[in-house]
Amino acid sequence: MIRYGLHPHSDDPEQFRAEVKAICDLYQEAPALANVGVQVHSCDEMTGIAAREDTHPALPMVPGHVERKEFE
Repeated sequence: MIRYGLHPHSDDPEQFRAEVKAICDLYQEAPALANVGVQVHSCDEMTGIAAREDTHPALPMVPGHVERKEFE
């Protein structure tokens, strides 16, 4: 299955590498920028996929079973 957001949006691989390097460099500089009052924000183009905290803690592990999490 091919998904739109998983592929580079550039026909020029060198330009794409330069843009990726610029973003990676900015992320590395973010802590230093925060010390001088500059905020760095990231926007994910696949907004439907979000990291969410679990509503309930995981159930205790027991021998022979993997960690179990509540469905909500």
